[in-house]
Amino acid sequence: MCTFVMDGRCYCTQSYGGIQRYKLEILERLEDELKYTDNIRVEVLYPSHLQLYIHVFEKIKFIPIDQKKKKFATQIIPQYIKDNNGIFIDFGIAWSIGKNGIVTWHDARQLTQKYDPIVERLMNTIKFQYDALVSKYIVTVSEFQKKEIESKVHIKDEKIKVIGCGWEHINKIHEDDKIFQKYKQINKNNFFYAMGSQYKHKNYAWIESVAEKNPNSQFVVAGKKVRDGCITERRNIIYVGTVTDAESKSLMKNAKAFIQPSKYEGFGIPPLEALACNAKVIVSDIPVFHEIYGESVYYIDPDQYDVDLNELLMKKIQDNRAVLQKYTWKNAAKAWYKLLKSYE
Repeated sequence: MCTFVMDGRCYCTQSYGGIQRYKLEILERLEDELKYTDNIRVEVLYPSHLQLYIHVFEKIKFIPIDQKKKKFATQIIPQYIKDNNGIFIDFGIAWSIGKNGIVTWHDARQLTQKYDPIVERLMNTIKFQYDALVSKYIVTVSEFQKKEIESKVHIKDEKIKVIGCGWEHINKIHEDDKIFQKYKQINKNNFFYAMGSQYKHKNYAWIESVAEKNPNSQFVVAGKKVRDGCITERRNIIYVGTVTDAESKSLMKNAKAFIQPSKYEGFGIPPLEALACNAKVIVSDIPVFHEIYGESVYYIDPDQYDVDLNELLMKKIQDNRAVLQKYTWKNAAKAWYKLLKSYE
């Protein structure tokens, strides 16, 4: 039997970003795949003093560990892996622990771009080199990211596996229209919606500039403000802060279009969620979005602000069925299961 060990501290939080979403959805659907085998065991370790915010599974075992004064990632997990002849796997951004494990790189921005502070870029460069040296496999979320990694890290092609994201979680979420009561100035069905942490590479400056040039169009922006790239509110920009999944779904379903003007992404889950809500989607003209979304979305130049969004939305595009069939959490979990089976 192969025993795979995970750091489960991420399941002791109710905070959800793209990476956290990936961790949760892959684990939940991997449980379904593991029902067909007794040769793979997945153990998720978490500090016993923390509360789990995920339901208990049958095949995947959550194991509480008395942390005492030891460091969880650098002392407790390595010792547990050694004692139980385990293999480390991670769906997020953890450093490799032990040899021959599997780690996930969601994007190589800090390897190839200069949006982040130099200290962060240096630390992540060291991490990538270390992971490439000791891990058996590196999982990333798009072919674009695979090419980015290969351009900067000396790594064999067969060592990198592409396992993308999905959208089915949106079906379990019920819209919360109270967001429109809270922000009565939102013109329902007549606004453009953008959502995400406001890091510089997310390019919210584009929304500011386009809003300035289109004073009669309304833009609703949700997401956490961070050290850079924060949007400035103006008459036709409504910043609603961090929203719940239910509020975001309601905004997506009632928007004229969802917009993601990023200059760099690893995958980009929010546009996929919007497509699943049957919303029109506008994204920046960058390689990863062409890979994922093809001709099912509208494209804008992330450096060009003289754009008529209403005219853009009049163009004919393909329907979203092919994208939604290809990129599912079920397909991603099957790919992860196949990867774990390769250790047998």
